[in-house]
Amino acid sequence: MWEMISMNEEALTDLFRRIKEAIDEYLAEGKTSIKDRYANLDWRNYRRGPGQWIFTDRAPQELVRMLKQAEGHTVWMDGYRYSFSGDRHQFIRRVPTRRR
Repeated sequence: MWEMISMNEEALTDLFRRIKEAIDEYLAEGKTSIKDRYANLDWRNYRRGPGQWIFTDRAPQELVRMLKQAEGHTVWMDGYRYSFSGDRHQFIRRVPTRRR
């Protein structure tokens, strides 16, 4: 099933370097993608007081699912408290927390 592949040391080192770079890139994306994705949404500032809101149907489904599954439909993440707003949960609001 497995065939032995003959590679010289230079080719093997290059292969390992490329694999490491791909893994590092994948891990870096995973660490920042959620935070960046939420930070770059079309948030609208409240007229009074801190916080922002967005239409639920314009938010990533990942965030919507998290809120639906969370106790009290509230999630604390990346220095913000996220929760639903509106009588039909048509909005998602985020308010900065002191833990930022």
